[in-house]
Amino acid sequence: MQQPALQQTARQQTANQQEDALHEVLIDRSECNACSGCCDICPDIFEWDEDMGRPSLKSQFATHDEVREAISLCPRRCISVEGWTEEFY
Repeated sequence: MQQPALQQTARQQTANQQEDALHEVLIDRSECNACSGCCDICPDIFEWDEDMGRPSLKSQFATHDEVREAISLCPRRCISVEGWTEEFY
């Protein structure tokens, strides 16, 4: 009966490693409505680009914890992370 517990632990460890690793953050500017929420929520990752009138990336790479809230609160769903499926947000 210990085997399922070990498998669950291995899955949890994999998820934790994925959350702690740095991943490439992407913005689809064609979908962005320029609400600037991502800049407010994650100022270490996103910054406002005055010339474009849209957010831009201050840091191209981030951990899951650093961008999860901005991704989940984006009204146009234009923020994503390379390699993450939507249910991971």
